[in-house]
Formats: sequence, structure tokens, C-alpha cells
Amino acid sequence: LDKSLVDTIEYVKTVQVNPNNVKDIINKVKTLINDRNSISFSSDLGSDFFEVTSHINKPENKFSSCHNWIDQFTGGYSTKNLVVYAGQPNVGKSVFLANEAVNFTKAGHNVAVISAEMDEIKYTQRIGANLLDIKIDEYDKFAKKPDVLKNKLSNISNGIIPPGRLFIKEVPTSQATVLDVENYLRELETAKGVKLKVVIIDYINILSNYRNPNSENTYMKIKQISEDLRGMAIRNNWLIITATQFGKQGWESTDVTMGDIAESAGLSHTADILLGIIQTSEMHMKNEYWVKILKIRNGGGKNMKCKYDIQYPYMRLIETDEVVFSDVA
Repeated sequence: LDKSLVDTIEYVKTVQVNPNNVKDIINKVKTLINDRNSISFSSDLGSDFFEVTSHINKPENKFSSCHNWIDQFTGGYSTKNLVVYAGQPNVGKSVFLANEAVNFTKAGHNVAVISAEMDEIKYTQRIGANLLDIKIDEYDKFAKKPDVLKNKLSNISNGIIPPGRLFIKEVPTSQATVLDVENYLRELETAKGVKLKVVIIDYINILSNYRNPNSENTYMKIKQISEDLRGMAIRNNWLIITATQFGKQGWESTDVTMGDIAESAGLSHTADILLGIIQTSEMHMKNEYWVKILKIRNGGGKNMKCKYDIQYPYMRLIETDEVVFSDVA
């Protein structure tokens, strides 16, 4: 640590700091401190193979994905995992991420949403339309009625499981790094006295790569950010859910594969579960989507697809019983 601090001082003294490069210099300093030090405050020494208890899967790490068809094949999601939705531009990736926030909150889990694309209040209203049963185009009117809104907020419950806490934070597009996000989330847990279970990030491609901030190599950028997100999930025992883009070959397609992922195959290699969002213009007119399991690290169901209906006024997705196998792999 002493050597890293000395190197940091020497580095700062050798560069001319100005408003145009201060962000890059800060990220470089973060790298000097973080990457050169293996500082751990964990007392976990791993598992002893010859201890019987080491062979028992801890059930508390597995929980419902809030999708019946995915639970059927996987048994649910696990903390310390990275789940990625992939879809073409403007297909509704944020709609899926917002629905994940709603579903996990209703299931009693504490959730944080990090938005690097959409305005914080717009994200709040999109989630609120679904969770509070308020039409999105009438939300501003309800927001001006604090008593009505307070009553709706107090009634969020399925009658059995108390809802979890839900936090929404906007970060600057292409400026926030995984380190920035992790520092904020840890501060949030401390300040609010909660332990997060699910972290939703909208979305991976517009985070900043602190390891190589000036690199034009998009493969390396997305690969490293996805690795950092999964590392963040492991360190903090969070489930991370995010989204990415399809390349042009996946646009307006009735079926997709991992090969349609844009920019970096490194993301496909790192993700534990990869889900493809499918919607053509005809499907949009019918208010429907298909979601396909493109990759799953632990479990079955690869290449299975499920149809979802969407209620656009409430930004609400409804899972159907229509589940089929795709022969496009």
C-alpha cells in the first residue's frame, strides 16, 4: 500500500492536470490503488473438501427468479451471479429490467436500480406504473396528490410477504465505473441499514471501464466491465442483472443466438445466465415478446423460449404458459 501511494504521487506529479483529463487521472489512480493491492477483510478461507458440510449446497443462496419457466429449468437464481438480457436497440430492455425490480421487490428482496441511461424520475415512474397500478401517462397527475400516492405506497404487499426496499439511482452515462457503483451501493447499505439482494444496472454498455478508460477496443471494454460486475456480485453476495445490445444481424429477428451479441463475446463468456429478448414489429403490434435462454451456467433450459404479454400503459410484463424449444442455436 505504501508503494502504491508513492507511485500515485509520482504519477500525479508527472502529468499536467486540467479539466479535460482529470477524470482519466482519477481512474488511473483508482487502478494503481485497487489493482496493486490484494486487501481482503474477509475471514472466509473457502471449503475443506474432506468436511461433509462442504458438500451441502446452501439453500439461502438460491431463490426464485420470479419467472416460473426459468425456475422450472434452473431452480431459481443465485446470489453472486450475473444475469444479462440482450436485445436490439429500443426493444424494451429497460422495461424488462424495471419489471425485474418490481418482481423482486414484491418477493420481499431489497433491490437497487442503477440507471446510466434513463432519468431517475422517469425510471421511478416506469416502476411505479407497474407496482402501483397507475397508467404511465397519468403518473404526473397522481404524483401531485401526495395522500393518494402515499396510500398506494403503503398498500404494496401481496398479503403474505412484506415488500423489500427499492432504491433508484441515476449515474452519468459512460462516466460511472463499477468501482463508483459498488462504492455507492455499499454506502447505501450502511446509510439505510439494509442488505441488498438484487442490483439492476441499466445497462452495461454505457458504464465506464476504469481499467482502460481511453481504450477504443469495445471487446476488451465490455469483457472487463462484465468481469468487474461479476466480481462485485461475488464480493457483496448480490445478484446482478443488466442488459446489452444485439448486433444488426439480430434486429427484427424471430429468433436469436449468442452470436448476435454486439461488441464483445467476452460478456457471453462471463455471464452466468444470458437471456435474449425477441420482438419484431408484428409482435409489437400484438403486445408480445419472446424471451430465450441463450446461455445457462448451472441448470438446463438452453434454447427454450417463453412468450410474454405486455401491458404498455403500465409497463407490465405478464409471463404466459407458452414455452417452446428453439432449434436455432
